[in-house]
Amino acid sequence: MKYVLFISLIFLSGTNKPEKYRITGQLKTIVDSLRPNIKNASLIISSQGKKLKGVNTDSKGYFSFSLPESNSTDIDIVYYSMGLTEMYVKHISQLTEDSIFITIDIPNAYKITRNGKVICPKCNKSDQSYAVLIAWQNIQYYKINKASDTLFFPIDTVKNSNAWNCLPVSQFSKWYCVRDSIYF
Repeated sequence: MKYVLFISLIFLSGTNKPEKYRITGQLKTIVDSLRPNIKNASLIISSQGKKLKGVNTDSKGYFSFSLPESNSTDIDIVYYSMGLTEMYVKHISQLTEDSIFITIDIPNAYKITRNGKVICPKCNKSDQSYAVLIAWQNIQYYKINKASDTLFFPIDTVKNSNAWNCLPVSQFSKWYCVRDSIYF
């Protein structure tokens, strides 16, 4: 009897939780040079800071994935292109419906404050969002201090600088949020 109860508990407490929420959507672009990157694009889905799964779009940019109820809050979607560029594209605070459809524009449409500062799509703040500069195998952001000096801060190193030269400028993430460590 003890063994039957023990085996039943193991079976019932398994890590395979049923997938409760379904998210479907489509990547779209109005930039002609980016149209080929919508097909079979890679998306990484995370929840509460933990990477959950990767999905690819179909030939028309559609994608679909499911999440268990335990991962229904603080969902982030990151777009990867050609293995070189990552772009934070969507944040969902809380799933409230069993099934939703989302449209993601590539490149992102940015919200801007009255002062002309770009707002981060994850934290919805502008004080730590900076323009990205790619130069000499380094990805940097820059800011201008009170003395009007331009200061550069490295974010990452590009391992193959020739690969960056063949990509159109519209393909790069244009902004970086220091607070969230994301390109968008």
